[in-house]
Amino acid sequence: MRTPHLTEEAFAFERIFIQKVLDLAKKKGFSIASFAQTAFPPGYKSDPVRRFRTILSKNRLGKPQKINLTDAYLMSKALGMELPYLMLIACQGIMDEMEGQGDDNSE
Repeated sequence: MRTPHLTEEAFAFERIFIQKVLDLAKKKGFSIASFAQTAFPPGYKSDPVRRFRTILSKNRLGKPQKINLTDAYLMSKALGMELPYLMLIACQGIMDEMEGQGDDNSE
């Protein structure tokens, strides 16, 4: 019964995780292309820049490419961070978003 809600929450977490990665990469002076090349080593799946762009934008089905744990780990290392800490930052983003939605309903 809770599956659709949890699925939506998991997808929202993934999108917030990606947004936090982007924000941190920009703060460290990375362009999208340079970050992708740093995060995804040669031979890892497809072209790193194209792979990262598919994670960021909608594909022909209208949804961004989902990330896996390896992607998340590689992105955290490219930022010089440990993955659990980066996930904690994303969790805080989810909580902030939920609090913001709660504030709208309380007025």
